[in-house]
Parts: sequence; structure tokens; C-alpha cells
Amino acid sequence: MTEKRPPAKPQTLRPMYGGTSAVDSSSLTETVNIESHYSKNGENVVLWDDILMAFQNASYVQYAGTILSFLRNENLEVVEPRQIRAHPGSVLDVVIKPPMYESATESLSTYQNPVSLQIHRNQTLVSATSANATPPTVDRTLSSDYVSPTSDQNQSSDAVSSISSTIKELNISKPAMKQELVTEDLESIFNYGIAFFNGAGVDQDYAKAIDCFQQAAEKGHASSQSYLGYMYDQGKGVPKDYSKAIIWIQKAANQGHQTAQSNLGNSYYHGHGLPVDYVKAMEWYLKSAKQGYPTAQSSLGNMYYSGKGIPKDYSKAMAWYKAAADKGHAGSQNSLGNMCYHGTSGTTDYAKAVEWYQKAADNKHINAQNNLGHMYECGKGVTMDYLKAAECYQKAAVQGNINAIYNLGNLHYNGNGVPHDYAAAMEQYRDAANQGHTAAQNSLGTMYYKGEGVAMDYSKAKEWFQKAASKGYVHAQNNLGNIYFNGYGTTRDFEKAVEWYRKAADGGDADGKNNLGHMYDHGKGVKQDYQKAVECYREAAEKGKASSQCNLGSMYYLGKGVAVDYLEAKEWFLKSANQRNVTAECWMGKLYYCGHGVPQDYKKAFEWYKKSADQGLARSQESIGNMYYYGRGITKDYKKAGEYYKMASEQGLGSSQNMIGYMYHHGIGLPHDCALAIEWYTMAADNGNILAKTNLERIRKENDVTPNPVKE
Repeated sequence: MTEKRPPAKPQTLRPMYGGTSAVDSSSLTETVNIESHYSKNGENVVLWDDILMAFQNASYVQYAGTILSFLRNENLEVVEPRQIRAHPGSVLDVVIKPPMYESATESLSTYQNPVSLQIHRNQTLVSATSANATPPTVDRTLSSDYVSPTSDQNQSSDAVSSISSTIKELNISKPAMKQELVTEDLESIFNYGIAFFNGAGVDQDYAKAIDCFQQAAEKGHASSQSYLGYMYDQGKGVPKDYSKAIIWIQKAANQGHQTAQSNLGNSYYHGHGLPVDYVKAMEWYLKSAKQGYPTAQSSLGNMYYSGKGIPKDYSKAMAWYKAAADKGHAGSQNSLGNMCYHGTSGTTDYAKAVEWYQKAADNKHINAQNNLGHMYECGKGVTMDYLKAAECYQKAAVQGNINAIYNLGNLHYNGNGVPHDYAAAMEQYRDAANQGHTAAQNSLGTMYYKGEGVAMDYSKAKEWFQKAASKGYVHAQNNLGNIYFNGYGTTRDFEKAVEWYRKAADGGDADGKNNLGHMYDHGKGVKQDYQKAVECYREAAEKGKASSQCNLGSMYYLGKGVAVDYLEAKEWFLKSANQRNVTAECWMGKLYYCGHGVPQDYKKAFEWYKKSADQGLARSQESIGNMYYYGRGITKDYKKAGEYYKMASEQGLGSSQNMIGYMYHHGIGLPHDCALAIEWYTMAADNGNILAKTNLERIRKENDVTPNPVKE
């Protein structure tokens, strides 16, 4: 059900001449109220066409000295119709093209609409660096593709100030301008560079932006030097050149420019144009951080967290993250959430993690949106709410976060918070898988393996498992081992199965370790070695793997690789059975039936067998049949015995098929019927039951029936 929203509030605007209030002009009204709307994403927006209706010569809109950009989609394309984010209750300034614009050069006359002030997603204009130019966070997030925080929510005024109210002609080399103009107003030159850089009011043109920045930078303008260094670092409008980038960033940093100082730290950290030097990186980050620059504060937090160049210190990491987070730095807010989630803040505190994730998510941090979804999905720090989880994942997914795309696939696969939809799950898994998400590749392979939402296709399953396995994803490595073990979509190859099981096991995967133990246990693809089998089973069992606990118990029961020890066997069987492992429940029944490691107790034996039988294990169904047949611990009941034997027989258990034949042969609990007896004996014999072969020979002699060939 769609939540009913209140009507969008009108937006108040006032005209300005190039940054100077125009309220003194008799030709302009003081304020105008324009209707606002809700965008598809639920944001309050004002349409640019509506603004032009009120202010014909509008150039761009600014708020608190910052140019408001056109909203863009996840591909950073301007949303049509063009629109800016509304600020109901506040007055937005509409910068009006002054008379001198009419005779200005081509580039100024092409002013149309303000667009994004963002360099790219999650990085605002003030930060002259890129996501890969900042220290990466360590792998501690719920989103494995953590975006290193580089945006500064409280941008410095020199980087985002509006175009100067005193518009002067610029000396920009051709072909940037049709004519050369001269000015000493470096701030204006810089601001024009910003406009060209972002396409704010003009077509985006990196070459013209560089011309502006170059002019001002050569005359010592620190912000222009910082931006010029950034453009060389990123190869925007010029070939990427770290050496030139360093020259300009260094000049700005030496003037105390906080963004340049932070970026110089990045250059030392990553070795861009300079040798990697964590100590110097730390020095420059610290200079910037002491000026209150949140990106540098966040970078210091990363260094203390990862211990690069300095000893790890989670307390200091948290302090620097907190300093940046309190300024609204979304990346640091997300990092604080991670520290609270993992307990590196001192203690695990899911509620506090949710608080920080929420703040970061409100600041549009896409990984925080994904992480917040995880908390709602798992009910950590909040009441479990699949619908809210889906909403959070959706917000991050539409911005391209592949973890969120994968998580949405999981919700659709399981029908949690969204309709159960294999087709949708497969689409989302494929989207993430095609971007290299290993868990999604494994999930996609699993759907092909099981034929869920798609025709069963072992070859495609193998293909996707291979992609993820080759990148070290342990679950896919184990699954690829299963492919080779069973010969699905490929030739059966126990040696290759062992190879992939071993890789999964070495990566800490309990399934891989258990399966490797199975190969040693049975001598498949390797020389049989019970001791190595025990080692593998034990490692997985100690991690809580139920099947491994059961297997280890069987080794102690049978004395394979260890001395026979019924008590030890019972301990492992019980751990496994308490996880509802059906085979372990059957073993517990056997222990009580035989009195091995426990006092003989047919009643308890029956209870354990029944738990397992009810889950469909043929061996337990047969054991229940035996207890009814012989009256062990319960009243003898041939009819019920026959029912349980038939349950087991339907799963191909030869010994139960033999018992059904015997009961028909002798008329015990079933009508005397030699033809049916022969039929059941034959099925049992075909399944390798030796007693059935003997019984088949006997009944044929008794009835002089020509024998059918028995498969060996």
C-alpha cells in the first residue's frame, strides 16, 4: 500500500544579479512562490521550466552560496524534465543574467541550467580527489565494496562559492572563448572553472575548466591549484599525469589549502606521482584534519583502523571518525556503524550501529543504505522488518551498489518482504554476478543447478561456480567440487573434486572440509586415510557443522582412524542430532538400541529413530519397522512394521524390500502372495541385498518358478 504524502509545499525564490541581490531593481519582483512536486524518488523538487516562467533570464539557482545542481539518475545523467531539489521554508536565489551577459563571449552566453555539483557519486566538488585516491577501508563492512569516504558535507567556501557578483571578462585561450579578456579577479576565474567543470549553467567542458584553473593557479590561487592537480590526477580534460598533479597539489597544500593537503596525503598513500610513504601521508592528513576537513579526518581514521604506517589504534580511529561524522561526513558515519557492528569500538552494539548507519543513509551513503537493510533483515539493533530491509536495499541498488542488488535477489529468492519470485531473484543475481559479485555468481550457479526459475542446466551452473571459485569464493569452490564429484555437466572426476574441496577447506569452508574428509574416508580421488578424514571431520565439527559432527561420531563408533570410543561417539552424535541432523538421530537410536555408550533403552531408541524416520531417512524407517516386527520396546505390530518397511523400500533400501518380500512369502502382516514376494525379493536383489538373493532362490524352488536373472 502506497503511503499517502502531504501536498508538496511551494518554494520561495528571489532574483539576484550574478550573486548580488536584485531586490533594489525596479524591474524585478522581490520574491516569487513556485509550486513544487514530488519526484519518483519521493524528493521535493522544483521544475526548471517553472523557474524560467517566473525568471526568463535565469542562469542558475543557489542556496546559502552554493549552486544547486540538476538532479541526476544513477548514471549521472540529468533527469528530464530538469529539476532541482526544493528547500521549503527557505528562500532560493535565482541568479539572473545581467545586461553585460548580452555582449559576453560564447561560453558565457551558453549558460542554460545548473547541474550537479558532484564530481561523481559520493564525492562532492570540494574534494579534489577520487574514490581510489583515498585510503581504502579495511574489509570490515557489511558491504564488501565499501566506498572510501571522500565527500565533505561542509564544503569550504572557496570551492563552492557562487559566481562572483562582479562579472569580469576572462582571458581564456582559444578555443575556450571567441575573444581574449583580462581580469585579476582570481576568485571569479576559479568560479567560472567550477561552472565548466560541473556543467553548472553551461555545457560541461573540462578543457575550458582547465583554462580557468590554469590562469588562476599560475597566479597563486590555491583552490585553482588544487583543482588543476585533481584534473591531472584523474585525467579529466588532460592526459592523466601524476607528476603534474603533484606539482599543483603541493603548491596548494603549501598554502594551507585543506583539500590539497588531504589529497597530497592521498598521493603519498597510493604512490601517485610520489613513492608510497604512509608517514608523510599521515602528516598531510593531519594538517588538513586539524583545520577540520572531514575527509582528512576520515582518512586518519582509516589509517589508525588498518594500522598502515602506524600501530593499529581503534580508539584513535573512532575519535577521528567521530570528528568527521559530527560534521555530517557520511563515510565516517558508516565506518562508526561498522565499528559498533563488529565490536571494534569496544563492544558490539547493534543499536548504536543502526543509529550511525541511519545517519549515513540519510546522507545518501549507498553502503550505509545497504548496511541498514542488513540490520532490518537480520533484526540486529532493530525489530526484524523485511519490508524496510527491501526499501533500504532498493535505495542502494538503484544507485548501483552490487551488494544491495545481491541482497534484493536474496529477498526475492526467499520471499522476504517482497513476493517470492525466482525470476526476479535470478535477474538481480545476474546483474550483480555480471559485475563480479562472487556470492551472486554462486547463487546464480545454484539456481541453474537446482532448476529454480530456470531450466536445470549443470553446464551453466558449473560456469558460474567456476567464475566465483576462481576468485576464491569458498562456497563456490565446494560447489564446483560437488559438480566434479557427481559428474554433473562434466565428466566425473574425483581428483578434481578433491582439488576444489581442498581449496574450499583451506579457505575455512566447513562444507569443503567435511567433503574433503569424506574423500579421505572413502579413498576417492586420494589414497584412503582415516586419520586425515578424522582431522577434516573434526575441524568442521568444531565449527558446528552438523554433518561433520555426525561423521566424526561414526569414526569413533567404528574405530576408523581413532580407537573405538562409544562415549566420544555419543557426544558428537548428540551435538549433531540437536541440530536435527537425521543421520545423527538414527545413530542415537542405534546407541540406545544396542546399549553402546549408554544403557540399553528401547524406548529412547524408538524416540530417536522416530525423529529421523519422520524426516524421511530410510534407515530409520526400517529400524522402526524392525522394532514393530520384533516387538522391541513396543507391542509387536506386523501391520505397522510393513508400513515402515514400505516407506524405506520406496527409497530403494534393499533390506526393507527383502522384508516386504519375506512378509508376503510367509503371510506375516501381509497376505500370503508368492508372486508379490518374488517381485519384492527381485527388487531387493537388484539393489544388492544378499539375503534377498537367497530368499529368491528358495521361493522359486518351492514353487518351481523359472528364475529371472539377478543383477550383480
